[in-house]
Amino acid sequence: MAQPKNVEEFHAVAALILDQLLRAFPLSSDLDILAIAKEMGLANRTDKLESGRSLEQIASATNSWLIDNGYIAPHNLELPGNRRVLTAKGLTGLNYVPKPDGVTISEKIEAQKPVASTAEGKSKLSELIGEMIGAGLASFTKTISS
Repeated sequence: MAQPKNVEEFHAVAALILDQLLRAFPLSSDLDILAIAKEMGLANRTDKLESGRSLEQIASATNSWLIDNGYIAPHNLELPGNRRVLTAKGLTGLNYVPKPDGVTISEKIEAQKPVASTAEGKSKLSELIGEMIGAGLASFTKTISS
């Protein structure tokens, strides 16, 4: 079953945010929404996505969700900007190696960036983030039941 466009867009933007922060890790970094726009084939951050929402709206909500769920954290709040850093949970998720191919989620995201503007690329990014979040939930559930 196909995911709703808003969920697919959330996953694609989450993948690109996490990829940016992984490239800067362990340092914090300002989120570059314009770079995400370009990777998604958009001219600027206010362009509308297929869901009818702007990239800026989806990126802001995705940023908040990633913070609220412990994948990224605000950093250096005394500095202007949108500084974020990967948390241990975010880093672990990106380094999660699904079987059987032995390739990390972050490596798969990097491979999909050139086609992030296509429906197939967005779908693949969505699948990868879903896999990462699912692995984190499974680990959390296993920890609680132990």
